Amino acid sequence: MGRSSQSAWNATQTILGEGVVNPHTGFFKFPLRVGDTYRASFEIAFPQRGSLRHRREYTVKVVGWEEVSVAAGMFRALKLEAEGSWQRLDARGEGRLRSVFWYAPEAKRWVKNILEVHGPRGPVNSTVEELVLFNVQ
Repeated sequence: MGRSSQSAWNATQTILGEGVVNPHTGFFKFPLRVGDTYRASFEIAFPQRGSLRHRREYTVKVVGWEEVSVAAGMFRALKLEAEGSWQRLDARGEGRLRSVFWYAPEAKRWVKNILEVHGPRGPVNSTVEELVLFNVQ
């Protein structure tokens, strides 16, 4: 079964498959156009951690074109900035989120992502993911 155009390149699982995203992240709404702003909201459940569940809500902005260098090479990419919040659904807890993506049409995917998670008392964690290998097929 193929992906719908709305879910293409939107995660349905988190890093290492620990979290299940429902329905999908919604960060990428194609076609991506500089200046577009839209909402993305989803839930993440972590079955391996008992009942841990989060609700995440973002405002996504397609900022513009940039050259980005990653382990897989240099790409001309659209930069997307997503600002939002998270809230625990199984217990008390909330905070802010910021995600930045660089989507490269040449690779037909995002090539770099930075995620910053903040809790009520400050930063909780920061994650950087980037494309390390790219082959034209």
